[in-house]
Amino acid sequence: MTDITPMPNNAENYYRKASNALENNQFNKAIQYLENSYNLESNPLVFTELVKLYIAFNKQEQLTRLWEQDQFTLDFISQSSELTSLYAQSLPIMSPTSESLNKLYQLRDSIQSSTATTELNKAITTISDLLNVKQEINALTTKERIEAYAKQLLEKSHFEVLSKLKLVYQTDLDKNLPLLKVLLNDDNLLNFIKNDILHYIIINGEFLDIDYTWLNVEKHIQTKQLKPYTSTDFYQTGIRIIEDYFSQTDPHFAKQILELFNLHAMVFYPFYDEAISDPQKWLNYTLLQFGLENEMIDILTKQEKEYYQLAQDELAQLFHA
Repeated sequence: MTDITPMPNNAENYYRKASNALENNQFNKAIQYLENSYNLESNPLVFTELVKLYIAFNKQEQLTRLWEQDQFTLDFISQSSELTSLYAQSLPIMSPTSESLNKLYQLRDSIQSSTATTELNKAITTISDLLNVKQEINALTTKERIEAYAKQLLEKSHFEVLSKLKLVYQTDLDKNLPLLKVLLNDDNLLNFIKNDILHYIIINGEFLDIDYTWLNVEKHIQTKQLKPYTSTDFYQTGIRIIEDYFSQTDPHFAKQILELFNLHAMVFYPFYDEAISDPQKWLNYTLLQFGLENEMIDILTKQEKEYYQLAQDELAQLFHA
């Protein structure tokens, strides 16, 4: 992050602390420091950094509060291509409504920047798609309609299904839940996508008692007994082990290994003990696969390697098909 214009010492100190936190991927700390800095001094650079982080972490209330400040009229926003771009990225999170669409059209008519226009067009498409999905979900009033919609959705690529679900999650839970139950019961839907659905249900506090297929094995689950994968011992231990390893060696592959671990943790969720129960063994095997180590004593069993490959196959279908 670049140096900022002079501010009161406390505001500047908070900003510098935020910069350090960002460099170390401590995003929650960075947000807190930036908020403290902005509360002391309404610096445009701090505002920009806050908006970007709020967008990245889908923080609707905080975004809305920032943009509701009196100076941010459409006329004021349209005078800056950067502000226009940020506002365009914020609106689908803050208020994906027909009224928001009209605001975006007004801005597009008054702005000259090609970069800002690109962001406005993206936001217009996002909100339009969401409004269409809301209409589709509201129309699913019978079992036959729900099953037909699910069948049509499952004919798409896995990535398209996941992308569509991100829009479905923004509709009312009581209206989209019947569809999500049907999808969870589909034997061919990727485990990664099923677990994405489960996380949406868990985070929203909905209790389900259902049968579903976990990596080709029939399972019975109760969502009230589950917690998000990032709160599991497997995940938290794994992150610590990976970070410790790369703190003592070349960190070049750290981000890639952490991303892969996150993806595998989502595939194996919630039955880690039946897939790969020891994150250290997962890391050892992965280091061998990446050629970062030549010999490792404690690696995966034959069955664990099969689960590892199942996860790799799912990710290939999801992201590379």
